[in-house]
Amino acid sequence: MNNPKQIETCSIYQHEDGHFSVYSDIIINASKEAVWQVLSDFDRMKEWSSTMVNITGEIKDKGAIQSHFSFGGQIWVADHILLYKEGESFGWSDPLKGDFSGNKDNHLFKVEAISHTQTRFIQTDEFTGENVSLHGLILAQIAFDSYPKFNRELAQRVMTKV
Repeated sequence: MNNPKQIETCSIYQHEDGHFSVYSDIIINASKEAVWQVLSDFDRMKEWSSTMVNITGEIKDKGAIQSHFSFGGQIWVADHILLYKEGESFGWSDPLKGDFSGNKDNHLFKVEAISHTQTRFIQTDEFTGENVSLHGLILAQIAFDSYPKFNRELAQRVMTKV
C-alpha cells in the first residue's frame, strides 16, 4: 500500500439505564510504538492537539494528574487518578466536579497494533452517575465532537514523525 486511506469511526450509545458511552477510533499508518511515543509525550501535546493540550502530574499507574482541555476558548483543568499501562493505554475513571458534579467520567486512550506498520488508536468515554440524565448527553456530545479531532491531529503528528 503506497497511500492507504485513513479510516475512522465515532459513535454515541445510550445504555438502558440512561448512561452514555462514546467510542472513537482511527487507523494510523505507523507502528504502535511510534503512536505511543507521540501520544504519551504530554509536554509536547499542546504542539499538535487543539483539544487536550496537556497532562501534568505523576505519570504512573495510580498517579495524581491533571488533564488540561481546551473547550470554548478556555482551558479546563480536571484532577484525576491516572490508570496507566506503559505502551498500551492510559485514562481515568473519576467523579466530575463543578457544573457536571454527580457524574463520573471513564476516559480511555488505547493503542492496538494491527500490523508492524498500522495501529488502531481508540479513545472511549463513558458517563455515569446520579446526574447522568441531566448531563450525560451533553457530555457525550462534547466528546463526540472533540475526540475525532484529537484522533486526526494525533495521526497527523505521528505521520510527520515517521
